[in-house]
Amino acid sequence: MSLPTIAILDDYQELSKIPFEQLRSAGYQVTTFTDTLLPYNHPDTHQDAKDTLIKRLEPFNIICMFP
Repeated sequence: MSLPTIAILDDYQELSKIPFEQLRSAGYQVTTFTDTLLPYNHPDTHQDAKDTLIKRLEPFNIICMFP
């Protein structure tokens, strides 16, 4: 069984590197997104942006927001 894949969103300051290092060293695939994503349910978010967001995050088992 493979380990879960983890996406960390909105970490524009890359503060998650140290807290998530133990998971990386244990073999987890941790991907950090430093850009800010438009909210999926916001009225100004167009359908193409929603589709892109789904495609981008679809491979991940765990999705984390980083404050």
